Amino acid sequence: PEGRHNTVWLQYLEMEKMLAPLQLHITHLVLAPRGAWQLRLSNGLTIILGTHDILARLHRFIRVYNNHFAAKQAEMA
Repeated sequence: PEGRHNTVWLQYLEMEKMLAPLQLHITHLVLAPRGAWQLRLSNGLTIILGTHDILARLHRFIRVYNNHFAAKQAEMA
């Protein structure tokens, strides 16, 4: 949204830092006009974080991903 470029950039940097240990990167980041955040990761997953507590929600995703999906992905490789 208009005038939110700096906010988007700062959130992007913080989210990238959080995702780095999983070797995941943000390929697409959207901040909707109503304030909802959505991101697409380098592995193709799309995460809808909503409007509130987005870093806490991303942290929960990372915890679940780390505990469940990363092990499954290793098995498929």
